[in-house]
Amino acid sequence: MNNTLKLAIGLLTSGALFSACGGGDAPPPVASSAGVGSTGAMPTGSVPAPGLTGTPAPGVTGTPAPVGDPNVAPSGGAPTPAPSGVTPVGTPDPNTGVTPTPTSTPTPDMSAPTPTETPTVSCANTDKTTIPIDQTGWVYAQCTDYAIQGAWYCFDDGVNPSGCTADTPPYDATNMGMCLTGNTTVDDTYAAWGAGIGFTLNTTEKTDTMDSVKNAYDAASHGIIGFKVVITGETNGLELRLSYTNLADPGDAVSPLKALPGPGEYMVLFDDAVVPEDWDKDNSGEVPNPNGIYDIQIQVAGGNDAEDYNFCVTELTPITDGSTPTPSTGGALANYGSPQCDQYSRIDLGGVYTVQNNLYGGNSHCIQAFWDNGTTAGFELSNVSANVATGMAPGSYPSIVYGWHDGTFYGAYKSAKQLSAIQSIPSKWSFTVPDGSVNYNASYDNWIGTGATSASFGGTLEQMIWLSYKGTTPIGSQVEQSVSIGDATWSVWYGEHDGFRTVSYIRTSNTNNVDFDLKPFMDETISRGYAQDGNYLLGVQAGFEIWQASSPFKTNSYSVSIN
Repeated sequence: MNNTLKLAIGLLTSGALFSACGGGDAPPPVASSAGVGSTGAMPTGSVPAPGLTGTPAPGVTGTPAPVGDPNVAPSGGAPTPAPSGVTPVGTPDPNTGVTPTPTSTPTPDMSAPTPTETPTVSCANTDKTTIPIDQTGWVYAQCTDYAIQGAWYCFDDGVNPSGCTADTPPYDATNMGMCLTGNTTVDDTYAAWGAGIGFTLNTTEKTDTMDSVKNAYDAASHGIIGFKVVITGETNGLELRLSYTNLADPGDAVSPLKALPGPGEYMVLFDDAVVPEDWDKDNSGEVPNPNGIYDIQIQVAGGNDAEDYNFCVTELTPITDGSTPTPSTGGALANYGSPQCDQYSRIDLGGVYTVQNNLYGGNSHCIQAFWDNGTTAGFELSNVSANVATGMAPGSYPSIVYGWHDGTFYGAYKSAKQLSAIQSIPSKWSFTVPDGSVNYNASYDNWIGTGATSASFGGTLEQMIWLSYKGTTPIGSQVEQSVSIGDATWSVWYGEHDGFRTVSYIRTSNTNNVDFDLKPFMDETISRGYAQDGNYLLGVQAGFEIWQASSPFKTNSYSVSIN
């Protein structure tokens, strides 16, 4: 793989910028004996910058591990040959995909502090609670409230164009952000893993006698618990991944990350980022170290889809333990990412809920998630095309998942509770359905199992609660014409299909707004013998089963908890 990383680092003494191509998440300067675009292995360690003399400070070695891609091992670095006396990183072993460790790599000085005795700095920004983004690509410690000092940079796979230019921070004056424009391709080897934008948090200044050094940043000591990031533009469904690096040189390790569904405004706490367990990496399950974070990186993921992208990072703001992470809309539901159109697109809302497109029976639509960065979520469909005959299974069930879905737990409900141990299941749901020629239901879909989990739907009990419907009937047959639960009356239906059973409660008059407790429905189901006290509530979902429609459905707001 030809990984290319481009970093801009400011010169404090002259006010000019020195740009370097190198390896790692924020590379050391490299000698200018070969121009950008040359081939060869990347040097390791730190060497004097062009035109500078003196002994270099310890540098950062290695190449940038593609952020969050489980299938990519880092390989040859930026296209600059190693200077004399520096052992280059070799070509990856074709049998292992791992780059050999250099034999003469200087040990980075991880304890070096950000310099405090510096000449007066003029800051272009007036708001020091956020990270400056400008054409210099450099941020002075004096220009933030958190002693953050570092450089903006970009990196790419060297396979597809990204707009990442060597020796230049990826600043776009029109969009007032750090921006990349390019495309991804399908590549099952993941050599074409995408591109990204990064920012170092604690980098010393280059001087006439000393090269810059990237150090760990102690976010915890500054009360920082995460970062707000605003990403504009379009990625056409390509996933973005924000990562916090725990190492100056991650090597072939994946850094803890949070997957983001395209451009949007996000509050990514350190607690939200993790190396996914199912990626089968040596450091799977690793989380950020708040006392030692080196970089923030935002990668557009390549390899799975061929799409164009054009995105910008226009804001990066620390979230402190004394602040409440809410969107700029003042706590109202805001778009979370961009619309997702894949058949089984799932959007994780900060580990609280998951929104899923859930197309499985011939329908097509895109789903836009909403979230208040708390316990209230929503979604809206677009480009709806549904024409499945009633009497058949619905063509889709776009929904919000809290807990188990087909063998996996999503959201904050990670451990199923026995029905006998549940005191209440309060839920609020406001939704809008289209008029005209539609066949649908708006329903809760609750799953009950004999054990604390289940590998699939087989053997489970599905409990549906229909709040509104048109043109369709439940599975099975009616077993009760009218039963009072809460402030409404319901008919009860029961049937079996596809290896599991379904009990359905159909409201006798449609509503599009509820604020009630789901626990009485559990009790009613137990009273009929369909479930037992010792069974487990695996999960709760709320959404729309759609047979026929061409107009949007919308969950205006939704919340649920299991107590």
